[in-house]
Amino acid sequence: MVGIYANTPFTMYSGGTFTGCPSNAATYINHAVVLYGWDSNGNWLIKNQWGTSWGNSGYMTLSSTLDCGISQLLGYISVANPNSNPQVTMSTNYTTG
Repeated sequence: MVGIYANTPFTMYSGGTFTGCPSNAATYINHAVVLYGWDSNGNWLIKNQWGTSWGNSGYMTLSSTLDCGISQLLGYISVANPNSNPQVTMSTNYTTG
């Protein structure tokens, strides 16, 4: 589970790769989602609890660069061996910027 900035464009997401968050989104974290992986382009895959009528049946592909504060809140996220035995390491230094 990760903190995220759910702004108005986020609430209206219906598909594709979402890029509608500002670069300072970590300042406005107001929601939590499940980060469960990434796609072949390195974008984050998340699951929201707003039901299947939101997003792509309750899921979102989120830009890895305009990620609504996920990476800024965690400090860093690194992916080792994305094509074989993927491992995601999240910083224990939880900061907001």
